[in-house]
Amino acid sequence: MVDSKKLITATLFGVVIGVVYGALPFEIGDSLIIFEAVLLSLSFILLGPGGATYTGFVNGLVETPLQLSFGPFVFVVAFLYGVLVDLFCSVFKVTSGGKVHPKRLVASLTLSTVIVGAAATYAFLAFGFGTSAPFLELYLPILIIGVVSGTVGGFLGARLWERNLRHRFTPVQQPAN
Repeated sequence: MVDSKKLITATLFGVVIGVVYGALPFEIGDSLIIFEAVLLSLSFILLGPGGATYTGFVNGLVETPLQLSFGPFVFVVAFLYGVLVDLFCSVFKVTSGGKVHPKRLVASLTLSTVIVGAAATYAFLAFGFGTSAPFLELYLPILIIGVVSGTVGGFLGARLWERNLRHRFTPVQQPAN
């Protein structure tokens, strides 16, 4: 059974991501992926496998109407990012024994960001959404900033969890009598 407090938090994460990225031009939002990376990593930590996918789904539902010119592309990218975060966090066993392993979380977010960033950039250009600007001048810096942001986002997600959120979402153990 999923804790309703955790589910509500993950839903709010998705709504916040969708509203923030929906208000930004696509290229700027993709270069500032750190915000989304942090919230997706926290969603995985809170809900376990499926948490980041759920938050990415909610994000896609909120962001798509705000970015109608890109159609379902926005939804697919948001959802795919959540799926990849869940996949790599599960494969790398980011959470085990009630602990979060920061290096594994960073690796998971970095790989997820690289894959979704490269796929989204390729699709963005292939579908004709991009400008005629040379790849190296516009899109390569966005990819590089996105990868760095994903890496930093994984680190910040682990830090936020350990320093600020773990005690709010982890039940207090009662001493045995």
